Amino acid sequence: MKRIVFALMTTVTIVVLLFGYNTSTMGAMTGGDTVIAAGGQDTSSPQAQTVTGPAVNTEWGPVQVQVTVAGSEIT
Repeated sequence: MKRIVFALMTTVTIVVLLFGYNTSTMGAMTGGDTVIAAGGQDTSSPQAQTVTGPAVNTEWGPVQVQVTVAGSEIT
């Protein structure tokens, strides 16, 4: 009898947790713009290039990424 009660309570707990789980209500994320540098880099003095991605709304507010590249390093 104790096993049946334990199994029933475990099943009820799992079902409640499953239906109580909140999934994301946001739609599919779209990719950002791809920036390709022009050919022919001057290797003697690498110039820093700053690339800014699009602003994307998230659950915690808008997020935007900015990357600065100097030569082959992200600074």
